[in-house]
Amino acid sequence: STNFLPPTTAVGLSCLANVCSAKEMTSSSSGRICGTSAWSVCPRDVVRNEILSSTSALARIVECVRPRRSIFGSAKTEEWAGENLAECPWMRVAICVLPMMEFLTNLRARFDFQPVFEGAGSRNVALSDADAKSIMDSGLFRELLLLYTATAIDESKRETTIPNAEDVVRTQLLQTIFALSIQSPVTLGAFAIRVPDLAKRVHSDEFMQQHLVDGILWTSLGSSILESKSNAPKSRLKLRPPTKANSK
Repeated sequence: STNFLPPTTAVGLSCLANVCSAKEMTSSSSGRICGTSAWSVCPRDVVRNEILSSTSALARIVECVRPRRSIFGSAKTEEWAGENLAECPWMRVAICVLPMMEFLTNLRARFDFQPVFEGAGSRNVALSDADAKSIMDSGLFRELLLLYTATAIDESKRETTIPNAEDVVRTQLLQTIFALSIQSPVTLGAFAIRVPDLAKRVHSDEFMQQHLVDGILWTSLGSSILESKSNAPKSRLKLRPPTKANSK
């Protein structure tokens, strides 16, 4: 099946994801204490450049495992629903690619939106305009968006409200897409909010009930981008000047 990756590709993805998450890589103090470690052998800038130079390959990998829509318009995700994580190609790829995106944005979007890197100056690391353009031009951002929308499951067919592994990975995928969007609202954010299936999902009543904070954040992002593109004069709160009666 085209949904399965060659073993060498799967191992390579897993190794790079582990490097991006390693304590020796994210913490400057841990890197120095360990001596010859990931910190000294593979500096952050080297890893960052390798990820950026591999975005086109990552886009092709995500496209390879992305469930395809049937002729009736629904994505073929039911065959993986409830399956073991190791047996689901798109989830295996997602959990490897997401740490790489967090490494670029310096945000743990899957968990608490805290900085990935620890140590002096680490909070200043973020996605640059050139990085965002590279992710966009490679097609990787588009593939991540399509992966999220293509793996949606018809809620009417859900037998339980308890989240499964697929729900968790999809939530983490959406949060990572949001982190990329807020760090590049002009390039990535503006593109994301124009994706019909994504906009329909994050602005739905059901999504707001299940993910209130995420729903508010997406609404705020969309409003901010639309307002920045609007040529209409911005409304201002104008206070009434004090009258003689009030000044006495």
